[in-house]
Amino acid sequence: MLLDGLVAAAIPDPSAPVVPLPLPRVMGVFERLTGSPAWRHYEQFAGGLYEGRAEVELVVRSIAQVGNYDYLLDWIFTQHGGMRVEVGLTGINAVKAVGPRNGQRGGDGPRFSTLVAPELEAPFHSHHFNFRLDLDVDGQNNTFLLGKLKQRPAPGPRKSIWTLTERAIESESEGRLDHDESQWKDADERFAAGDTPNQHPGAPGLSQYIRDNQGLIDRDIVLWLTVGFHHVTQAEDWPVLSREHLSFELKPSNFFDRNPALDLRRAPFKRR
Repeated sequence: MLLDGLVAAAIPDPSAPVVPLPLPRVMGVFERLTGSPAWRHYEQFAGGLYEGRAEVELVVRSIAQVGNYDYLLDWIFTQHGGMRVEVGLTGINAVKAVGPRNGQRGGDGPRFSTLVAPELEAPFHSHHFNFRLDLDVDGQNNTFLLGKLKQRPAPGPRKSIWTLTERAIESESEGRLDHDESQWKDADERFAAGDTPNQHPGAPGLSQYIRDNQGLIDRDIVLWLTVGFHHVTQAEDWPVLSREHLSFELKPSNFFDRNPALDLRRAPFKRR
């Protein structure tokens, strides 16, 4: 099924309002059988009995062509109550012509690019994607708990054990987290780079949003999450790049009283 979409038009003038741009039939919605089990168990003490269910995902997909790259954005809803977001990258590397030089592919090449064809180099580069997630978990007001594993000594034959410690993130400045942690900000700002996310000439955006350092206890919390990777180009990327992907997942934690995927249909599936 293909649905229409609405995006913000690129306007470099910060004084001009953001113009909504309708696009026809740009969102695909479909189910897919992954080929993996949603869950499975083999009981060795019950005569070899086992039980399991096939994993089926609901995918909402859009594809954007930006310059020489094609970006696939999938919002994936799972049957165990989670949501996964995947960004796929494909298309054609931006390349530059170079003159003949000593050495071949894999030799003493340049520090900032890779020779992908005779007298043709693909420079190293990076891809970054920012997501704004307004997370209303069982209501609008929430508190963000940051959990970390702590190692502790243990008596007896075990040398150590680990426990989970949690603490509430109380303010926006405290919520600036790096690596696999995230950034949590106010709910009323919409774009990480300001009101005009494309070709914005100034500095408004996340750095401005958090200047007031608002509290995050029992508030309408918004997560700003940036994912990305450094693309070290290689000969196998040419002349077309096989799909690379990045992802993150939101999963329930003690929200349900049991596994919500217990009552899935057995395969093979039948039309209802």
